Amino acid sequence: MVQNSALVRAREGGGSKGRSWKWREMLRFPHISECRELAKTIERDYYDLCVKQPIGKKMFQLYCVNRPELHDHMMLMDALVC
Repeated sequence: MVQNSALVRAREGGGSKGRSWKWREMLRFPHISECRELAKTIERDYYDLCVKQPIGKKMFQLYCVNRPELHDHMMLMDALVC
């Protein structure tokens, strides 16, 4: 009997079932209709994507480093930042 209840609890995710449900709710993406409205308000220019956002900045740098014709431009940008 005790082993069966332990097996059932293990399959359900242990004793923190409520906690995992809360995390799942917090990490859930919003409905697509909400995303469409949000997409209209997001700025999509160089400064916002490549300067203000750290992930965008890093991705832009990786893109430029892998392109030989842009390598000199990236060296100039790095020199201007320092």
